Amino acid sequence: MYERILLCASFLVCLQQNIIMVSASSTYQFKPSSQSPISLKSGIFKVLTTKWTNARNLAVLEQAVEDYNAEEIVATAPDPVSAISYRRLIVMPLDGRFDPPAGVFSHGHVQTGDKMSLPREFWTAILKGHAEVPWLFEVSRVDGITGERVKFPPKMEDPNLNRVVGGAIDFRAPSNYVFLPRWMMQALALKPRDVVDVK
Repeated sequence: MYERILLCASFLVCLQQNIIMVSASSTYQFKPSSQSPISLKSGIFKVLTTKWTNARNLAVLEQAVEDYNAEEIVATAPDPVSAISYRRLIVMPLDGRFDPPAGVFSHGHVQTGDKMSLPREFWTAILKGHAEVPWLFEVSRVDGITGERVKFPPKMEDPNLNRVVGGAIDFRAPSNYVFLPRWMMQALALKPRDVVDVK
């Protein structure tokens, strides 16, 4: 019993130190640290502190993106449509969960097509702005914010692109996230949780 109380007390001290570190760091921390893998063989304390650190780093990144969108885009936009037609978003890869049902355009081609999953704000911008088809969106790297370019294997060439254009497969991505097909992530040399601009 004494060991459990000591373990809990040690964990709470570690959490308190981490909270102090977060509040002292920059609000606009766009450098997502790599997620540290961990197993139970390392001990429960190490597992809990690693999971806490990984969750905290992701929360800091999400909050920084949310703050940028609110303070730099929405607050300074000249009109309501401009306030929602441009966003700084966190990149994640598209997978089979985004594949439309059989018989629908793009079925079976989520990785080879030019479609991405965007947050609902872009659908609202299309409706309010009375945008005409085709609805194309530009995804671009952000100097000094997007992570370093991913290193390609020796036989693959880095296309060295800084922006790509594509359409929307749907508008169901969580707020502050965009899901891109593998080829778009490779063309922009992105890794999951990099930050990009979408307009």
